[in-house]
Amino acid sequence: MRLAAYITPNGLGLGHATRMLRVGRELKQRGWRVRYSSYEDGLRYLKAQKCDVVAAPAFQLQHVGRAISSERMIPRITNVEVLRFFQRIGFEIREMRQFKPNVVLSDTRATSLIAAKLLGIPRIAVLTHSTIFIPRSRRMLRAGTVGDGAICTVLRQVWQLANAIVVPDLPPPYTIAEDNLPNLPRRQTVKYVGGLVDVQRPLPCEREPLIFVPISGPIEQKKGLARRILEELRPLVERFRIVFCAGVPGASSTPRRISGVEYYAWLGDRERLALFYRSAVVVCRGGHGTLLHALLNGAPVVGIPAPGQTEQYNNLRKIERLGAGRLVPESRLEDLRDAVEEVASNDAYAKRAAELASVQDDMPGVAGVVEEVERLAL
Repeated sequence: MRLAAYITPNGLGLGHATRMLRVGRELKQRGWRVRYSSYEDGLRYLKAQKCDVVAAPAFQLQHVGRAISSERMIPRITNVEVLRFFQRIGFEIREMRQFKPNVVLSDTRATSLIAAKLLGIPRIAVLTHSTIFIPRSRRMLRAGTVGDGAICTVLRQVWQLANAIVVPDLPPPYTIAEDNLPNLPRRQTVKYVGGLVDVQRPLPCEREPLIFVPISGPIEQKKGLARRILEELRPLVERFRIVFCAGVPGASSTPRRISGVEYYAWLGDRERLALFYRSAVVVCRGGHGTLLHALLNGAPVVGIPAPGQTEQYNNLRKIERLGAGRLVPESRLEDLRDAVEEVASNDAYAKRAAELASVQDDMPGVAGVVEEVERLAL
């Protein structure tokens, strides 16, 4: 009987699903049966890719406007989400019993790790953030601090259930997600495999006057942002080709022109890779996957983290420390144009991005994850 892998990417945004799809495709090429479990954005993306995917019960962050709300998030964690957490575990147990996988590959999904442990199935945790940082507000500062500590402690115990931990990022000291991995278990060996993204080589000697704007993340966080970014970047259309992608899985790839900007609802992998490879600057939210797509193809970034999205802020602060990009808070979007012009005109940013790309060239990438899957299946 063919070996089987049950892959469970986190469904918030597209980054988890896109990198797990690359692993799943490699496993299928090696003769494995592959089934996915996801929700929200990840589910829509995997369905659009014609994958064998089941719809898991959704986990939703609480938003007020475009910001994540700590006032709503903390009560849900302590009340409603506790019950739903156990319901999600029950769902994954039923699906695993039906599919009978040899290995479970969990991309930041605690429920599937717990279910696999209960069923005695070998399991791998794929992590670029190992805890949930509760957004701070003046009213909820103390509750947020206590909540962070409690969540960090609980999730550390959950990740220890994995037989192996894989970090799809560059190794220290270049790890983009460094500040989002405060509680990695020490019991298991942590394997850094590099980014699970497509890269093109050799890197261009000079970059085109191109600004690529792929806005990823949950739909709630995109509302209104596209219009504001276009307004800020419009004065640059005389000097730069500006390409905007709204990141709607399965939508049309037919371009529209909006005030001199090329607008796409969706772009395929090949088209996105070409844009990352040629861009002078990539303007994005700050999700881990998009950042690696840009940097590992040698393009520096300007990131606009979603309000309250601590993971994105941490990623972008690390990129600023590495000298490969700039962080622009959404509350200061009027600074976006200056930041883009600075990064595009200062060769030091592109040089630093190229240095990070060279680190990726020595990493196993997808093959490193598949190696761990096959090792556990033996």
